Amino acid sequence: MKVETPVKLLKISVYGWMFYLPQIITLSMIGSLAGISGFLILFLTASIGYTIRAVIMMGISVGIMCVLFQKKPSLDAFNYFLPLSGWGILSLLLRTINWMVPQILQVRILVEQISLVTAWFLSYYMLGKLFNRENKPTMRPVVIALLIAVLLFFLLPPPI
Repeated sequence: MKVETPVKLLKISVYGWMFYLPQIITLSMIGSLAGISGFLILFLTASIGYTIRAVIMMGISVGIMCVLFQKKPSLDAFNYFLPLSGWGILSLLLRTINWMVPQILQVRILVEQISLVTAWFLSYYMLGKLFNRENKPTMRPVVIALLIAVLLFFLLPPPI
């Protein structure tokens, strides 16, 4: 095992954790009603659970693409899910602003949903471009990646 592999695995986990960060914080706030220990317990359990869910979602996507296009799986393919991680941070910021200014609720929801769908399909589009053959570029990998995106959007729904 290479030295850089644990770092890449940690990076993938952080991507998944960042994607579900708004839900993790929301659950943790519910736990804060039981005090700091309730907050910490729910923060840790939500972090572990949502991170596992995100890594499974990303792993299924990369795995299906590797099988369909007979490519060796690579941890570098998970870097294409960075837009989803960025969405998690954006969503957390929007929810924090909404907490301070409650009147922007409808605008926050609209911006959050549009940015989620955009980040979701951008990530899968970039994943499809990764699997495009160098000698014969086609749109087939991109279309298959977007079909996987739609399928996973309903099977493992993103945080809405």
